[in-house]
Amino acid sequence: MIFKIFKSVLAAFYWSKAVSLTSTGKYKSALNSLDKSEKHRAVFDECFFLLKGYLKGALNDRKEMIDLLKKAVFYALEDKSELNDDERKYIINYASMLASYADFFDYPFCIFNAFDKENISKHIIDKFPYKIENVSKEECFQHHNDLTGHPHKLDG
Repeated sequence: MIFKIFKSVLAAFYWSKAVSLTSTGKYKSALNSLDKSEKHRAVFDECFFLLKGYLKGALNDRKEMIDLLKKAVFYALEDKSELNDDERKYIINYASMLASYADFFDYPFCIFNAFDKENISKHIIDKFPYKIENVSKEECFQHHNDLTGHPHKLDG
């Protein structure tokens, strides 16, 4: 019992350290702390996979980044996730934004403001911030056309 508590405390310590190092741009050190947290964790959630995916992308490991972002999205969609519907949408949008920045899909990121930001926990927004703009589907696809020169139709 005491060993489990000790491991939980270590996992939380290394998680907090990883978040702090990430916020200062020390990505390699942050990933090292996150790896240490991983060794002591009993539970993994969408925030863990999202942060690790972000760090892998920041360190140019884009394949691993995409795999981790997929895990974050899949976990967010599972019943065991403790997120509300708006938080799920926020996390999925954030993961999509990161994938877009990796330029894996040659498709610009657009957020369809389909959630109530007031219903998102502050700790999620603080750890995973992004600018939210109201963008219509037409504007998003027009932006795609302007950037790529390839027309994209709304109906598929």
